[in-house]
Amino acid sequence: MTSAATALVNRTLIELGKDPDTRAWRNNTGAAWMGRSTRNRDGSITIHDPRYVTFGLPGSGDIIGLRRVLITPEMVGKHIGQFISVENKSGAGKQAAQQKKFGKMVLELGGRYVVARTPEDAKQGVLF
Repeated sequence: MTSAATALVNRTLIELGKDPDTRAWRNNTGAAWMGRSTRNRDGSITIHDPRYVTFGLPGSGDIIGLRRVLITPEMVGKHIGQFISVENKSGAGKQAAQQKKFGKMVLELGGRYVVARTPEDAKQGVLF
């Protein structure tokens, strides 16, 4: 992730954090090699018994969280948690096919999903 994209995610988390009914977290996805490591004399690192590990939900937003929602009187008047996912895009960045598929699933299941280029976009799409 570029420094511009990281800055956008951080600003968005701060903006969403201002709402008392919302909790949002950075959602890292990717893959890495892990295992027992040894630092070599030249400063490089050797990984022994390496394992390739993937993490995160492929296609999921840069930010995920929950938003408290008041259920209508017909539904007993209780609060529920609603899943939220924010895909931050800086500049002319576009969604990957897997991201579009994930967003569609979230929306179809009643969650909130937004592609945001600014923290205000995220706030508008998630909180209203």
